[in-house]
Amino acid sequence: MKVKTAAESLITAVSVGVGLILLNFLTCQSHVRMDLTEQKIYTLSPESARLVKALPEKMVVKAYIDDMPPEVANQQQYLENLLEEYAVASGGRLAWEKIKPGARPELQDELKKIGINKIRLTVVNKDKREEVFRYFAVVFSYLDKKEIWTPDRGFSMERLEYEFTSRIKRLSPGKKKAGVTVGFGEPQQTQLLSVPEVGLVDLYDVVPINWATGPRELANVDVLIVNGPTDKVSDVARYHLDQYLMSGKPVLFLIRGVKWSGGGNQQMDMMGQEEPYMGMPAQHGLDDLLGAYGFAVAQNTVIDVKNTAAGAILLGGQPLTLYGFFPIAQSLAVGEGDILQGIRAVVMPFTSSVTLVGPLGKGAAAPDAPRVRPLLSTLATSFRQGDLMIITRDLRLKRPADDAFGPNVVAYAAEGKFKSFFADKPRPEGVDVAPPPKPEPGEENMSAPPPGETVKESPVTTRVIVMGSSEVVDDKLVVAFKTLGPMAQDYVNGFRAVHNMVDWLVNDTDLIGVRAKQIARPVKPLDNADRLLVKYGNIAGPPLALVLFGVVYWRVREKRRKHVKL
Repeated sequence: MKVKTAAESLITAVSVGVGLILLNFLTCQSHVRMDLTEQKIYTLSPESARLVKALPEKMVVKAYIDDMPPEVANQQQYLENLLEEYAVASGGRLAWEKIKPGARPELQDELKKIGINKIRLTVVNKDKREEVFRYFAVVFSYLDKKEIWTPDRGFSMERLEYEFTSRIKRLSPGKKKAGVTVGFGEPQQTQLLSVPEVGLVDLYDVVPINWATGPRELANVDVLIVNGPTDKVSDVARYHLDQYLMSGKPVLFLIRGVKWSGGGNQQMDMMGQEEPYMGMPAQHGLDDLLGAYGFAVAQNTVIDVKNTAAGAILLGGQPLTLYGFFPIAQSLAVGEGDILQGIRAVVMPFTSSVTLVGPLGKGAAAPDAPRVRPLLSTLATSFRQGDLMIITRDLRLKRPADDAFGPNVVAYAAEGKFKSFFADKPRPEGVDVAPPPKPEPGEENMSAPPPGETVKESPVTTRVIVMGSSEVVDDKLVVAFKTLGPMAQDYVNGFRAVHNMVDWLVNDTDLIGVRAKQIARPVKPLDNADRLLVKYGNIAGPPLALVLFGVVYWRVREKRRKHVKL
């Protein structure tokens, strides 16, 4: 009996072993990968896959990576897996190779010439911390252009796919030019919009456009950001803005309904008095222009004391922390491939509400009117405060009337044909109109208006976004990023939202989905009861599981022993 059982066990073991060997032999030639992570962090985004598959010419990627210490082995493996994903998705249009330059002095000299040096790493060796130097860089080459990636912000892989895809995209079609208006009281937003981590420079050349002195320069950019003017915009500048839009080029209007000023008079502070921070109706002169397109930015301030971020202003040279004036707006376009994909909420400092009027107003939309949709809205706990406000250290907000409560839409997007504000008006005096381009021999130019004639309608593909705040990308938030810690992410979402909006305006939304991708698994908050359950479960769970396993194993052995026949 025992000999028979042993023979059967041996045959079974040999059969299983042969089966595993055969299965391994049959599958070793196939390439099958499965991503079982919750966030699909090892799977290339569809947008990145489409981009590399559509490359007109072959792209070569070289990863200069030495043997890395265990501390960063996971990051190195993730980077190499990601490059392999690009190569597979490209169908042969992108090829990559790994090179170890540590033992090749001639290669190190070449790398130094293009700005690649070893990076410094802190490792633990025999219980001692020490510094080592290794090469860790990736070079993307396309035709005669190159882009270099190095882990300049540490070894966080959170944005690695976006970093790679944005470089691939820049190499292929090149950067577009984004103009930011200055000259009529706008802040110098080009500084912050040029910061790589939050700005537009990954895909755009950001340039200031002084439309007070050179309004014709508006025509030289691919997308325009009207950056919250506080002084009255001249008729000449308004005309060039209108005609820029009528040419079919996109505009992002960051419009203030209320102009805020004061709070920083040091002379009054020396006299024992603090200059209040005052908000007065903005007199930028763009209301009628926006009204012709179907939008109205109200001369109010949207306040929410329950759903708000912390913010600060200066009073007498000293910061005053405010709540309520930095309401949190929820995104209304967060679907896959949508304008605000991955951005659930945005802090909207000192924002005003935006409504639809004229051709876009309720009941007035014509069949050929632009398609419009809300992008951001404050919550029902928000309310609208009147056009004049004074903020002091003794400010106490009173509950407004019920009809002043929200929700309040603070940003709209529209696409379609817009009518010129100057369609039935004479051209403003002083407008300098450039002569039209000369047509090529044999080319008819019947659709172009005569020199100096106003274009009365835009193409049906024209895109516009109107937001009731320009402080959402205010340069002063650079300080907030450095001091707010985890809360800074609430403000960073505003910059991400503006970046996505600009991408949508130029009809180039490939990277919106990639930008929304998260590598780090979000930590879900727990209430007190769940937190205690997890805490004591971690303490008592493993010992109890071991005891339970012992009891079950003991009972099984006892049961088997009773059935043994001698």
